[in-house]
Amino acid sequence: MRLVHVNMPPDTGGEEVLRERSRRFQLARVLKVTEQMLEQATAGNWDMVEDLEAQRALELQECFSMQDEAPSELIAEALATLIYLNEQLVDIVRYARERASADRFEHRRALQAANAYSEGL
Repeated sequence: MRLVHVNMPPDTGGEEVLRERSRRFQLARVLKVTEQMLEQATAGNWDMVEDLEAQRALELQECFSMQDEAPSELIAEALATLIYLNEQLVDIVRYARERASADRFEHRRALQAANAYSEGL
């Protein structure tokens, strides 16, 4: 018995399934990194937030470079979650910026008061 090799068209459906799984996996990693960013931002570890943001940007770029068509419902939900987490992160950054500005103002006032006091001595 002799086997005959038949040229079959590539399994494009299987490739799309693999790409979809890869995107879901990458988005899961992006969500995890975003959660870590929130934790670090809440703790005031801004250097770590910056490092995690660089990692997250690479993951997002890679994930969406594979995007051929409209995202699946699962990916759309992951993106909605990412947007929600990002809004929380932005709120933390705004609060930290306002706090730093207020601290700088208070420090300047204290320094002026100390200088005025020492000039009066």
